[in-house]
Amino acid sequence: MIYRFGAYSVDTGRLELCSSGQVIPVQPQAFALLLFLIENHERVVSKDEIIDNIWEGRSVSDATLNTRINALRRALGDSGESQSVIKTFARRGFRFVAEIENEEEAETGLAPSTNTGDIPSIAVMPFVNISGNPEQEFFADGITEDLVTSMSRIRGFFISGRNSTFSYKNLKTDVRTVSKELGVRYILEGSVRTAGNRVRVSAQLTSGDTGEQLWADRYDRDLTDIFAIQDEVTESVIGQLAPELYAAEHSRLHRKPPQSLDAWECFVRAMHQYSKQSAQSSAEALEYLDRAIKLDAGYAQALGLYAITLSWRVIQRLEPFEESIKKSLDYANLAIAADANEAWAHMGHGMVLMVGREGAKATLSFNRAVELSPNFAYAHAMLGAASAYGGRFDAAIKAIRRAVKLSPRDTFLDKFYLYYSIAYFQDGDYGKAALSAEQAIQLKPEHPNTHMLAAASYALDGNDSSAKAALDIFKNLVPGTNAATVERAIAFENPDDRQRLVNGLRLAGLDG
Repeated sequence: MIYRFGAYSVDTGRLELCSSGQVIPVQPQAFALLLFLIENHERVVSKDEIIDNIWEGRSVSDATLNTRINALRRALGDSGESQSVIKTFARRGFRFVAEIENEEEAETGLAPSTNTGDIPSIAVMPFVNISGNPEQEFFADGITEDLVTSMSRIRGFFISGRNSTFSYKNLKTDVRTVSKELGVRYILEGSVRTAGNRVRVSAQLTSGDTGEQLWADRYDRDLTDIFAIQDEVTESVIGQLAPELYAAEHSRLHRKPPQSLDAWECFVRAMHQYSKQSAQSSAEALEYLDRAIKLDAGYAQALGLYAITLSWRVIQRLEPFEESIKKSLDYANLAIAADANEAWAHMGHGMVLMVGREGAKATLSFNRAVELSPNFAYAHAMLGAASAYGGRFDAAIKAIRRAVKLSPRDTFLDKFYLYYSIAYFQDGDYGKAALSAEQAIQLKPEHPNTHMLAAASYALDGNDSSAKAALDIFKNLVPGTNAATVERAIAFENPDDRQRLVNGLRLAGLDG
């Protein structure tokens, strides 16, 4: 369904708010609130109704609700004074008052995020650990991760991002609800039980429309056969849904597996730590990756993720620039040498080049990662980041939008909004840059660069109080940072853009 009002449209199938054809970043919870208000536009909805529907009855303060309302008003060009879109009724609630010109079915006929046309679409839900040992949780997560990675390599096949499906972990959710929310037709679920040197993996494929089970199988093997099991599950699912794709893309299903199960375990744990995007967690991720690489010197995924993680720490000013970039590049080159068909290897290479301000070369690397893994949401997002840092606005928005469609509930969704913020900053739209940064902050408040972008954007937009507040948080997260260190580490390709960012930070009150 598409709702239109004025210059705006809300696509319930793609979970997008647009203005004049441009997607406006909105935090998922705020989008859900907007949709709830629109669907009840004929009446005033109370605060209690909103809390019951959006926060599922959890205790929420008036300040929190008002923050979401104000964020929506800013995204819609509304204000607390005009209230031309969302009107507050004292002691009663809120009502969506803009005139909805028309309502029509979205062309895809699909829910949230995703593909167009008739291509098979699937979500791999987190496999359940039924071993009775919480320490084996990583094992089930790793199997899920690898299944998504394998399926992501198939062209003409849509698979929802791993990080979106993991947002359902430990939740009891009906497959039809997941199908609708993620915009997929099929759901793959499973369980893992380990005992001694044996593993049992059960998997089932279900229609998201009807809840009918389409395929199921069980695998009892030695632990050392786990990578073969993953290949068999992938081949069975693809063969069930699209045998012609399986025939055409058969060779792309098979990646070079790690030589050590212990190395694989370290990689899975490193992925979990890296996804937290904090100083401590990224350092722990590097420790796990060090172990993985010592166990398997040719483990391309681990080498690529090491390059990405170390480069990320450089951007956050947590590592010395020159020597860390050189080390990252060495690891990225080793990853490509180990397996030139591994998307993570090219991601690592692209990350190093982007941090080193070689945007054109970084774009080539990220494009290669996308070619190798067309459904890899993070690769699309990084392609957008490279374009944003280079000031290529249209290309950046297109790539980031694709990442959001692939994985609308992604663990890295905050980074997607950060990349939106960078793109808008580069385009000189400081209001949207600040809004996108705030949306990223709501999702992951400990990420330093998001507060940095918010501070500079607010300052250049003339919002001094918000600029100072954002800068104070940024300085607390990265003590000792000054304007000179920011200018050295930021990945903006154009020196004038780096200077513009630093000028904004100085206006906000940053020294140096």
